[in-house]
Amino acid sequence: MPSHTPVDPTHGHVVAESPTALKVAGNEALQAGDSVRASHMYTLALDLLLERRPASSLTAADWFGLEASSEGVLSTLLSNRSLALLRQGDYAGAADDAERCCQANPGWAKAHLRLLAAHEAGKAPETEVLSAMRRGLRACPTSSQLREALAKAEAQQELDAMLRRGAARETHPAAASTVPAAAAESEAVSEEAAVAAQLELTRRAADDPADPRRFIAAGDIGAALAVGAHGVPKDVVLAEGYLRVAADGGDVVSMRNLGHLLLQMQRLGEAAAAFERAAAAGDEDSAGVLAGMREEAQRRTKSARDELARLAAMGNPQAVAMLEQLRQQQIGLVA
Repeated sequence: MPSHTPVDPTHGHVVAESPTALKVAGNEALQAGDSVRASHMYTLALDLLLERRPASSLTAADWFGLEASSEGVLSTLLSNRSLALLRQGDYAGAADDAERCCQANPGWAKAHLRLLAAHEAGKAPETEVLSAMRRGLRACPTSSQLREALAKAEAQQELDAMLRRGAARETHPAAASTVPAAAAESEAVSEEAAVAAQLELTRRAADDPADPRRFIAAGDIGAALAVGAHGVPKDVVLAEGYLRVAADGGDVVSMRNLGHLLLQMQRLGEAAAAFERAAAAGDEDSAGVLAGMREEAQRRTKSARDELARLAAMGNPQAVAMLEQLRQQQIGLVA
């Protein structure tokens, strides 16, 4: 985490002992266009959560655990300070905060998008940007923003490579076929090993009822199993179990992911219940899916009723009886 100018902990009427109050003050400053004051407020809040421990001494597991104990406040502070630093032109600091945010809450797409924004603004190497995108999409396989960003970047990379190969053929025809693949292959192997180690750490936390990180970890493992991400074989049965653990622990993203999984399994009633739970917790995406499910149900009901009416008009006695039954049910509901 970047170092910042020391700040006097007395800022008007802000309660300097409350990370949440400092976060609110930082948000107000950021909305008012004062990114410097905002980053100072977020720094004070983070110092309280970290208990003055140097950020450089914390591992990915430490950030993950602190996120659970802070009930999600840590990742929000890191994300918001990353944005504040980005607006100040401190791209390295913004990337550092975003990286910590990804470690604290790996299943939060916004954390990976913050890292992507910082890398792009800071003109980071193409390989670093692509690596961040791929890691983000593995952690958040349902993020359309990350998927679109990666597709665009890979298309641009391929176009640039084609142009370079064309230029090489014009200047050095004999050497144009040489492809420096060793470095890329080594980087890919190293990245896969790191992902595998992080997955094993996450799985252990998810399987340990005494681990305070259990619910968040269960949500991450469940999401990976649901789609076969991170090299994990797809297993919808295991995915459902982990996602239910996380959802029961109050993880809203897992409630939504559970709804999508159940929807794919054609368990519509259970899927609707999962989306309702997430929507009640404030998840707008789940509310949108739920509205779409209701519209589809209404469309199918109308289509079935229209077909019954058509058959009844042709003298089908069963259709006539069913329409009358539906009419009586409607009268009972109104009464």
